[in-house]
Amino acid sequence: MQQSRALCVWVSVSVLVCVVLWGDGGSVHADDSTPYLRYWHNWASEDGVSHFTECNMTIGWEAKQFNPGDPPLFSHLTSTNATLKWFYIPPRWNPGPELHPNPAVQWGVWFSGQTLFTAGDGSQVYLGPGDVYLGDDVGSDGHHSMNSGYGPAVSAMIAYNGETGYGPCWPSKIAATPF
Repeated sequence: MQQSRALCVWVSVSVLVCVVLWGDGGSVHADDSTPYLRYWHNWASEDGVSHFTECNMTIGWEAKQFNPGDPPLFSHLTSTNATLKWFYIPPRWNPGPELHPNPAVQWGVWFSGQTLFTAGDGSQVYLGPGDVYLGDDVGSDGHHSMNSGYGPAVSAMIAYNGETGYGPCWPSKIAATPF
């Protein structure tokens, strides 16, 4: 069980890194040696209202030599206690106007379609292929989400038993767990 969980986490992180570095959601600095991850952070303020902030994770990346003689790859492990969930959201799916918080702290990566998120403060973010989302509004008024496109929206959510409540962009300020 531990081996399959570790493999699941490794695959999840690998997928996230590949989508970010080669998709539209992430980028690499001009010197190609320090990656950064652009993500949308849906966080909760102390008054219980959810917000969106665009963030860049620039610390905690570890260069790993996977194949001798090849250039290193970069990895960033946030947690080893994770669950990977896949979502298929039908075209134009809209559950109604009610807000709901994330059930746990979770990272999301979009593979297709377009999803509109509205935070409790009214701010809106459209997420599509290559975009990365950190759902961290646990315990707040929550957010509304809907498929705003004419095709299905497919995403992977990686939920973990991480702490929450550090304000906007907190993962950008802490080092990752090496693996």
